[in-house]
Amino acid sequence: MNKNNIIGIICSSSSYGGLELNLMKLAIWLQERKNKVIFYAVDNDPLYNTIERGKQLELRPIKRHRKYCDIINAFRLRKRLLQDQVQVLIISHNRDISIAGICKTLMFNKLKIMYQQQMQIGSRKKDIFHTIRYSKIDAWLCPLNWLSEQVKKKTRVKPGIVHIVPFGIALEDFREDSITKTEARYKLGIPETALIIGVIGRLDPQKGQHFLIKCIYHLQKNHGDIHLLIVGESTKNEGDIYMNELRNLIKGCNLEEKIHLRPFLERPAIFYKAIDIFALASLSETCGTVIIEAMASGVPIIATNTGGTPELLEQGKLGFLYSPENQEEFLSQISFLLNNAGVAKEKAEKAREKAEKQFSNNYQCEKIEHIITKLLKH
Repeated sequence: MNKNNIIGIICSSSSYGGLELNLMKLAIWLQERKNKVIFYAVDNDPLYNTIERGKQLELRPIKRHRKYCDIINAFRLRKRLLQDQVQVLIISHNRDISIAGICKTLMFNKLKIMYQQQMQIGSRKKDIFHTIRYSKIDAWLCPLNWLSEQVKKKTRVKPGIVHIVPFGIALEDFREDSITKTEARYKLGIPETALIIGVIGRLDPQKGQHFLIKCIYHLQKNHGDIHLLIVGESTKNEGDIYMNELRNLIKGCNLEEKIHLRPFLERPAIFYKAIDIFALASLSETCGTVIIEAMASGVPIIATNTGGTPELLEQGKLGFLYSPENQEEFLSQISFLLNNAGVAKEKAEKAREKAEKQFSNNYQCEKIEHIITKLLKH
């Protein structure tokens, strides 16, 4: 790839979760590989402020635009893109597709648009509205095969522009020598010798932290001293209703000594090193970065059998799967895991090997750079 090419990345989301973090990390990784990257985010929103504090990226403030047909803000963005000489614009949030397409039209189709899919497609989108909307996309990146099949079945997007590009992580952060278990548990203020199950991510009913608390209550009866570490915070601007529900549930189950609530971590590797088992209780996870991080950390995984998780865990070969909100299945699987340490260790080691081969941030960037090179030749 010609490193003189200028890549723009835009995100108008007001949230600050996995989608936004993934885009910010991608921008940093591409820049570390000597690409020229400019990030466009809504002035004074959480993502904008985080990037501004970090001072790692060239940042441009934009106004929040409407999801559809925002001509005025499209003209403003077009002016910015022309000034910055952006040739490829990477988007990931659904609400940015329209304004990116309008900008492309205003720039006489010289702008190339790359869409990094992070959410699954729900209903069929073969109608004329979505067909026109998606027609401006030059490259559609799917992190998993099942998502690419969704795109082909539920849209009229040309199959030739759909590419499988796995999400990447900084593997070196999750290797064994990054931090010891004793150090990690000390930093998090949790018991050094207890068996600890952990979940990390945004606090939300869809993520199922309440389900895991109830399961821990039942596990105490047969497996003794088991603790649960919950790391994460409420979605910004959405209040602490669910957080308070979790606290009340913990108190009602008399688990104050067994459940440990900790805030968002800048270094998630500390969390993975501290735990003995990683648990995912989400009702659906498109392509959970937390699963990839757990795989890279070599920790046994028990996760819901939905979304992209079965593909990541190769239908249970690399971890233990159960149906969402099915307490009986969860307890059965976790009991098997606890009673068969050798099997759990073997699955975890195979998962680590897969992560090392397929989920490097450099591998993700190489694939994206290769696609950009092909786009700019046409």
